[in-house]
Amino acid sequence: MITLSTTYRPKDFDDVLGHTTVVTTLRNAIARNIIGHAYLFSGPRGTGKTTLARIFAQAVNCTPREDFTPCDKNVCEQLRTGQSLDLIEIDAASHTGVDTIRALRDTVTLPPHSARYKVYIIDEAHMLSTAAWNALLKTLEEPPSHALFLFATTDAHKIPQTILSRVQRFDLSRLDVGLIAKKLRHIAKRESLPLTRTAAAMIARSADGSMRDAESLLAQCAAMQEDSITDETVQALLGIADTDTILTLLEHIIHYQRVAALETLATVERAGVAVDIFARDTVRVARHILLYSIDAELFSPYTDLYDPPHRDRLIALATQASPPRHRIIVDTLHTAVHQCTTSPLPIIPLEIAIVALTTTDTPQSSDDTGASTSETHDTSSSTANDTNAPTDTPSSNADTSSADLSRLTDAWNDVLSYVRKRNAPFGALLRTAAPHSVNENTVTLVTANSLLCEKYAATDVMRLTLIAAVATILPKCTHVQIAHADTLQSSDNAPLPAKVIATMRGAQIIPSGV
Repeated sequence: MITLSTTYRPKDFDDVLGHTTVVTTLRNAIARNIIGHAYLFSGPRGTGKTTLARIFAQAVNCTPREDFTPCDKNVCEQLRTGQSLDLIEIDAASHTGVDTIRALRDTVTLPPHSARYKVYIIDEAHMLSTAAWNALLKTLEEPPSHALFLFATTDAHKIPQTILSRVQRFDLSRLDVGLIAKKLRHIAKRESLPLTRTAAAMIARSADGSMRDAESLLAQCAAMQEDSITDETVQALLGIADTDTILTLLEHIIHYQRVAALETLATVERAGVAVDIFARDTVRVARHILLYSIDAELFSPYTDLYDPPHRDRLIALATQASPPRHRIIVDTLHTAVHQCTTSPLPIIPLEIAIVALTTTDTPQSSDDTGASTSETHDTSSSTANDTNAPTDTPSSNADTSSADLSRLTDAWNDVLSYVRKRNAPFGALLRTAAPHSVNENTVTLVTANSLLCEKYAATDVMRLTLIAAVATILPKCTHVQIAHADTLQSSDNAPLPAKVIATMRGAQIIPSGV
């Protein structure tokens, strides 16, 4: 039986999916006749390493060369069908010993039978023993002019450096989900298999960047339901949740609807969906929402992953909160994904993340689930005296701002640590700044470093990172500005607090009583 991955394996450079730079380099090498004697293709499984090696082997031997792409004549056909004596494929996983390489050395000096080059493709090259590599080393140093070695491996770091220094290396990355989904829809059309856009996207996401895995999953879905491959078919086979459920959960999170969000998660668990996979898929959709909220063009590469109704919902969610809010959602859920994979109860990290994301200091009205404000937020009648509970009186607002500033100042080292982990250069610059004031949802920092002010004003990434960092201490923060010390003193007509000056100068602050 011929599998889909075999039937739809690329036959020439034009069919290769995703690896544009690698294909262009190989084509140019043939066009300019600067072909090396050894190449290494490394990357995750199912990304086309061996396929690229075979296409390259055909292309260098193709006569005549039309656009430097293998044709259907003479030598190319023999190479493609495996009938050529000039193409030798070695599976290093089952031939790891030195005897295999010794036999190769005995034949490599013989001229090609009918092709221009005698090509050796060594798959899973990292499985070769140290003795085998040592036996091959001399041949790679001084190969015959007609010999071409093509290595394919998933673990390039296991190959000796003496070998790596003698080959041209090409690292293949995981394939983009959109490209995989597009190829799956093309295959389904050729095979007369009705495949919905969202079903193709779910298969592509589950394949984790591997085209071969995606084609195998498509074949499984086709065997499970021959008439058509629906979203329900894919969900049942892969144990994943549909996009509609993910968007519903994110909608509840964005609107601080804690009870509804936890109920949605519980429904997913009862349906038998793997929580860690659901968490990963939720982060992926949340990331797309964040990208759209920053700039619609950033989302355009992922448009094909969603059918029109889901795409419209995603766009609507992107406009219902600010980029900093979406940034916090992605960051918190991303942390929960890692914890889900290591936790004995994977649902707990995700529940904690949902509770954290639906906690706010600002009272909200009852949500559409019928949950009251006290159910969906941390505010309650017992917190009436909390310094963070907003009131309408000016004195209370002043007390709240003062308390927020004190809380941020005490946790400033945590903010710096958060920034350093994500942007080390920015974190180093930020050490010269300190909290100055908090006014509702805006935080003002003060610094004597003019370079920090200039770079912060000109870099969106810095602003988003700092807002996300401050929001871990003050969740209501949506804007952070950095002002120069001279500007603040001239406008306020008052000296800066000693603690702020000490922080700006890098002095160590010792709490009172120590």
